[in-house]
Amino acid sequence: MKFLSAGHAAVLLPFDPVRDEVVLVEQIRIAAYDTSASPWLLEMVAGMIEEGESPEDVARREAVEEAGA
Repeated sequence: MKFLSAGHAAVLLPFDPVRDEVVLVEQIRIAAYDTSASPWLLEMVAGMIEEGESPEDVARREAVEEAGA
């Protein structure tokens, strides 16, 4: 059995207190096309941690990039 290690990631689950809702991002995942009813998936905001970045830095960056927050 082989395992692939892609590094560390930061995941963020934004919460909107005004609407009392969490914020999820809808993204297309081509690999899901063959295994799911739809290739469009709801996901939490996430990103890979690059060298020199903290998980908090990545969470902030991805919140802006993926959710416009």
